[in-house]
Amino acid sequence: MNGPTGLMIGAGKGVIRSMLCNENYMSDIIPCDMAVNATIALSWLVGTKKSTKPIFLNATVNPENPISWGDALKIGKKHVLENPFSQPLWYPGGRLTSSKVLHWIAVTFFQIIPAYLLDVLLIVTGNKPFLVRVQNRVNSGLELLQYYTMKEWIFCNDNLRDLQDQLCPSDKETFYMDTKLIRWNEYLLAYILGTRKYYLKDDLSTLPRARRVFKYLYFADCMLKLIFGIFFIWIMYTWTISAKPIIAMLVPSTD
Repeated sequence: MNGPTGLMIGAGKGVIRSMLCNENYMSDIIPCDMAVNATIALSWLVGTKKSTKPIFLNATVNPENPISWGDALKIGKKHVLENPFSQPLWYPGGRLTSSKVLHWIAVTFFQIIPAYLLDVLLIVTGNKPFLVRVQNRVNSGLELLQYYTMKEWIFCNDNLRDLQDQLCPSDKETFYMDTKLIRWNEYLLAYILGTRKYYLKDDLSTLPRARRVFKYLYFADCMLKLIFGIFFIWIMYTWTISAKPIIAMLVPSTD
């Protein structure tokens, strides 16, 4: 699955550790039921109104109720950690970055290399490797999404508001599409729980066990970061000690 849902699942299962994205840009996502309602209402308008010009509208939330990629990630991460997916590969982490260099480093060291190492381990233990294949699919999906996350898109939704004004009160309730009333915190929680239950087939009864697994993965993640930090400090210290004689030869003494 591509798009925001695939991104959310990949990040929630610990597969995606970096995304090329300007966190200050508006995501301009909209609930799919509102998009469908707008399409139905627009069909009614086209069928009843005589017009010599094409009638179109942008089903967007900007500028009435905007949410940035950074805010969407922050809210989504909070709800994923409280309502984790079953069978995660690792504890969710990573970050958004607009730097292609930092993104490449993060993907290489925290996604691709671990995938190859774990696939080798799976082969050695007689199991079927799959992580490299998953990473390739994830990276292909992210490349498509990054076209939108690295550019600022500004849409005018005046026609959407005009269409709402032309509906009678009962139709406004049936074909609900008032983007001003979206509560992003509540919406993203429902979105994550819905994805968990209906797409991943994770019943809500699995939440207690998934939360326990996340606690173990969090501890393992902290320990791995600590070990990596100690190893990095040791490498730098060893290099400094080894480089002292060379530095002394290159830099003349002031005595």
